[in-house]
Amino acid sequence: MPKVNVEWEGNLKFTATDEAGHSITMDAPVQAGGENTAPSPLTLVLMSLAGCSSIDIVTILSKMKVKVERFNIEVDGRRAEQHPKIFTDINVFFKFSGEDIPRDKVERAIGLSVEKYCSVAHMLNKACNINYVYEINGTRYQYQRQ
Repeated sequence: MPKVNVEWEGNLKFTATDEAGHSITMDAPVQAGGENTAPSPLTLVLMSLAGCSSIDIVTILSKMKVKVERFNIEVDGRRAEQHPKIFTDINVFFKFSGEDIPRDKVERAIGLSVEKYCSVAHMLNKACNINYVYEINGTRYQYQRQ
């Protein structure tokens, strides 16, 4: 069972450390009373979604022998106006570039990630709508969830 320890650094800044000793600092935005020196916990949720899917997709495409020269994910989220101000909608934009990248394999890798393997996506699906779009060498496609 994963375990983390969160240490208060002063004001609204905290450092979280996992069992392996990896750490990340969190801070609140200035308008919330923080100093904006690190990502907020909610920003880390978006980063976690992108990171989880990234690992899955790169692993799956590698097993499919698809060579990708560049890959990145952009994620943004819209929050409710009233507390607890959870995400109501999240947009995930996958960008792939390289020669001869087959669309069907990219779509399959995204599908396996967001519908089967990515734990973060599965948790967030219970709380909000997630929209997936992907681009291969500048051509954009809407991913249709199964």
